[in-house]
Amino acid sequence: MGRPRDPLAREELLAAAVTEFVAHGLEGARVEDITARAGRSKGSFYLHFKSKEEAFQQIVEALTRDLDAAIMPPPQGSDLADAAELLLRAAAADQRVFEFLWERRAVCRMVLTGAGSMDYRHLVDGFAEKARASTLQWLRWGQAQGLYRDDVDLEVASMAVAGAYDRVARAVITAEHKPDIAGWVSEVSRLVTRGLGTPRLLALLDGLTPAAAPDRKAG
Repeated sequence: MGRPRDPLAREELLAAAVTEFVAHGLEGARVEDITARAGRSKGSFYLHFKSKEEAFQQIVEALTRDLDAAIMPPPQGSDLADAAELLLRAAAADQRVFEFLWERRAVCRMVLTGAGSMDYRHLVDGFAEKARASTLQWLRWGQAQGLYRDDVDLEVASMAVAGAYDRVARAVITAEHKPDIAGWVSEVSRLVTRGLGTPRLLALLDGLTPAAAPDRKAG
């Protein structure tokens, strides 16, 4: 019978792996350095992971799961009675995502570059596509509610909007000092909303207080 896996050891090894991958990249990191940093044996490492590549993939998958969970889905139905509150909650959700990216920027930088290996860029691209699909869902919902213009190709719009947020995300995680995340997100949202919004949406936004108004796409 094999030895049982120790969940604490796995988390310690993953934390050590992050540090080594950030410092040396996937190719340069060594299993023995990961285990030494975690205070664990190589046997313990291979009890949990087949290779350092598998450990790296698990790190990326955990990060993208956290980001997926932070994305606010569009509402069901067409009740706009609480539309202003919905816009505020969605704007707050956007800001939380970017704050999360800043807090985890070292890991995000590593993931963004594939830790020096192009074999893992598809994991980043996969999350980017999920974000675009979520944006498209929001735009479709908003258009159905009369909040977004009906003369806009939503597929193209979703690519443009997701691309704008993607560039902000990259700027956040590569910044030397913490940027004005709230201001950045608000400005992108303002440009998107003013470009796609109908008078109905703009009236909703104008009814919010200046400090709270997201001035944004809903999502």
